[in-house]
Amino acid sequence: MQYLLENIQTIIQNNYSLAFIAVFFGGLISAASPCVLAAVPLIIGYVGGYSEGNKKKAALYSLVFILGLSITFTVLGAAVSAMGFLLSFAGRWL
Repeated sequence: MQYLLENIQTIIQNNYSLAFIAVFFGGLISAASPCVLAAVPLIIGYVGGYSEGNKKKAALYSLVFILGLSITFTVLGAAVSAMGFLLSFAGRWL
């Protein structure tokens, strides 16, 4: 265990599939936070209310909802990454 904790950066950098799996499970763990779990009934009620009992409509609305969240978080992540790059570049002069 001590070896793993001391060398985790090297292990993940050399094994991309392990890094992907670690990030995936990290995302699942963070999705189980109280803030996210409290929103689940609201999302189910929203999708269920607009689908009017139609399973195909509910699946379509769920897919659109997931796509919207994915695009939003991808754009936010890219913006923060670009901002971090710019700040690190400017930090050399500061």
